[in-house]
Amino acid sequence: VELQKQYGIRRELGVSSEIYDRQVEQVQSLMRQGKNTATYWLSLIQFETERFDLARSWLETRVLLPNQTSRWQDAAEFNLARSLERLGESDRAIELYKSEGNPQEHGNRIRARLLARDP
Repeated sequence: VELQKQYGIRRELGVSSEIYDRQVEQVQSLMRQGKNTATYWLSLIQFETERFDLARSWLETRVLLPNQTSRWQDAAEFNLARSLERLGESDRAIELYKSEGNPQEHGNRIRARLLARDP
């Protein structure tokens, strides 16, 4: 009951079950978004501390899940490619850099070309 009050979803008298269910769904959605955001930033910390394998793991297994939408999708794919590049997985990094529909698509394609040139 206290947790419901803290999240503002305590069902008051006279509130229909449809409205209450919507309130619960909204709070759940906000919590998922918060968790996804925190997870994305934790993956960046892994990258910045040169733990590229952990950054890749966080991005692949927690941020870029196929059944989950994320506001960090494009940035996470870019940072996954950067991690793969540092781990020596150039072919896979190039594939990610070449993905379409990304706001930084042109820069990513330039990076892919440069990476493909390096022996």
